[in-house]
Amino acid sequence: MNRPYFSSSVTELESLFDRNPGDQTLLQALHNELLHRSAKRAVQLRAKVEAALGGAPSASLPPTTPEFDFGEKPSLPETPPRTTPPPPLPQKQVEPKAQPPSRSPDQASPRAKVIRQWSKADPSPFPPVLNRPTEILDAWSAIEILSPPTFDRPQALAGGDSSRVARLDELVLPWERGERSRPNQRLYYQVVLGSIELEPAIEALVERFGDSRAERPSARGSAVLAALVVDKSGKIVEDTAIGVSSFGWGLMTALTGDLTDLAGWSDVERRLVEEIEKALTPPESSDDEEELRNKPLTRQSIERAYRVLISRLGIPDEWVHPPDFAIRSFVYFKDPSPPEPLLLNSFFLGDLATARQLFTTGEASHNLKAYLGAWVPPLRSNILEDTSVLESALRPLSTPLARWPSNGRHPLALLQQAAVNLAFSKTTPEGIIGINGPPGTGKTTLLRDVLANVIADRATALLAFADPEDAFEHSGEKLMVGGSWLHLYRLHSSLTGFEMVVASSNNKAVENVSAELPGLAQIADDAPHLRYFKTLSDALHGSETWGAIAAVLGNAQNRSKFKQQFWWDEDSGFNNYLRAASGSRQEVQVENPDTGVMELKLPRIVLSEDPPLSKKDAL
Repeated sequence: MNRPYFSSSVTELESLFDRNPGDQTLLQALHNELLHRSAKRAVQLRAKVEAALGGAPSASLPPTTPEFDFGEKPSLPETPPRTTPPPPLPQKQVEPKAQPPSRSPDQASPRAKVIRQWSKADPSPFPPVLNRPTEILDAWSAIEILSPPTFDRPQALAGGDSSRVARLDELVLPWERGERSRPNQRLYYQVVLGSIELEPAIEALVERFGDSRAERPSARGSAVLAALVVDKSGKIVEDTAIGVSSFGWGLMTALTGDLTDLAGWSDVERRLVEEIEKALTPPESSDDEEELRNKPLTRQSIERAYRVLISRLGIPDEWVHPPDFAIRSFVYFKDPSPPEPLLLNSFFLGDLATARQLFTTGEASHNLKAYLGAWVPPLRSNILEDTSVLESALRPLSTPLARWPSNGRHPLALLQQAAVNLAFSKTTPEGIIGINGPPGTGKTTLLRDVLANVIADRATALLAFADPEDAFEHSGEKLMVGGSWLHLYRLHSSLTGFEMVVASSNNKAVENVSAELPGLAQIADDAPHLRYFKTLSDALHGSETWGAIAAVLGNAQNRSKFKQQFWWDEDSGFNNYLRAASGSRQEVQVENPDTGVMELKLPRIVLSEDPPLSKKDAL
């Protein structure tokens, strides 16, 4: 990587250009560096450099295309040979960092030398602190982009199951060996298209931007750069086949450009995926898309895609590891969808981009404005000091009719009940409310009463339909299945909006809430009639429950497990319940837990839940 201004900020490059507008050798080097950058200021500076070069760069330089507007070549060209060293960049006067006595700078490892160059850059390139919603969203996006999911060993990407790790550094690729899948499962491979070490990457960011914390958190492990989903034959699947991590691009953008440029990830992601697709296609292919679908991946195509990705991102070779493993993924054989790709990025990136667009176009909702401080309540009251506000919150007319039947039938505490009442009165038809409290103060307990009232409101909405068929509206869409049209329906609008999502930065906290709500111990002993598809719920949670009221979702493994258990499971899946309710009671093969022998019998969900056998019975 011959880029003498690799670690220079745009400000430094602008200053260098202003002081040396006629140095052709310098202008060529600047032009080559600016080809790797997509920041607005970098693009503007490149235009000035090209004008100073006489309207076109030297013939030995690459064509002037913005970063990620890729040409046909799979790698970026090197800087042309220089006869004289580049002029030195203007540096701020800083105290030199002391070197460890045991190793001189010349003896430093290649990785340490790469990291040290960032300390020479402008140490204070931060944009101004503004409280405008778009700037808040940009800062949030930057945090998410630079906080990737990590792994210490390949099996960590497979839930700790080392048998699901397939090596790519052997003579024959896994799909070329014709591996067999698990019983009743379809086999896929998630090819990890290289990874980046977190420790040197984070160390370079700290050298660039500083870290004033007394105790810096350790950065360990690696982050996946990109992943490809292929079937058991090694062919790319059609949907969500390629995923690219935001971290590799975000890291180099932060180190070489402007932090505000990180907001452009959504556009960059699309173009990176397109370039990887192009690199995966054999060079001699006449029909790229057809070739990509019908030819299995080869070692050469994987290596080519990896090299294109690394070249486009500009990541130092010392920080990355080439593709050497894939993760085996399995889905139920009746499920037509491929597995979800590995989690490479924050869940929030797409939503943050959407929220930013809403503010840009003036379409942000009231809740979004309130959350980001663009709308401030005209009146704020302290409920602990203003008794009239507390009395208003606790009046009977403000109290929901439904209650969670907790074990022991204990009522909510005073402030818990006030919080539940305000949660409904202040969020209808839209609104946002914050409830704060230390651990153990009953936040989850009051959440159950909120859930109970939402369920009661939905039940009231359901009672408006004399015939359940009226609760469905034709979507206007249909599919050809088995020679006939299958019409698609959606719920009536009056039955939507009752869903609840429990989210947190702490995965375990979310799992605890979602898993506890259906637990049999969470409801009163004197409510034995309170059961709701208990067979299905017990299978979903692997414990004694009262009903299918919540599910642990979140990561891809949990979502995949839920989909298979809820819908496809032969013994307890909801699919077989609906089949029986439509008049098609079918026996299935189920393993006898005592003998291990497969037996034909009605599914357990049909035997236990006793579905109606006709529309008349259902009504």
